[in-house]
Amino acid sequence: MSQQWDVGYLIWMIITIVVTAGAFLTVIGAFITALATRGNRGVGVMLAAAIVMVVAGGLGTWVAWPFDGQYHRYQPLGGTVASISSRLIASGTTNGGSTQKFVLTFTDGQALGCNDTRCSAVKAGDDVTLMCERTYQWNAPSPGWDCNWGIDHRPGGTSF
Repeated sequence: MSQQWDVGYLIWMIITIVVTAGAFLTVIGAFITALATRGNRGVGVMLAAAIVMVVAGGLGTWVAWPFDGQYHRYQPLGGTVASISSRLIASGTTNGGSTQKFVLTFTDGQALGCNDTRCSAVKAGDDVTLMCERTYQWNAPSPGWDCNWGIDHRPGGTSF
């Protein structure tokens, strides 16, 4: 199993690039039209396209943050499970609620949080590979991992 880019990230970046490039070309075309007509035509289109270009560029910057590929692709991580635990995390919504995250600690000491309920069936001694994406955390000493189910190496185990 190899690294896989986050498909949602790729789709948003393609949309952002196409919209920004289209708005940029529209600004140039409207500017040329405004020059040719001495400002009688094209100025409104140029301003609207410029606004679209700035908004699309800002959205693309927000989607791409942080600007490092490790935060936008899934990497296979895992090993032999030493222990498993779970914790409830507040959802942060106004109506309350919570989500459950399973923490798999491996024999090498690495602890990974799993967002998939299949992780609840894992037992100590199982070999598991999770597909993990780096998670940026402000003021944290090191970034964490946000993982989904990958491969269960037990006989009859499920895979990604």
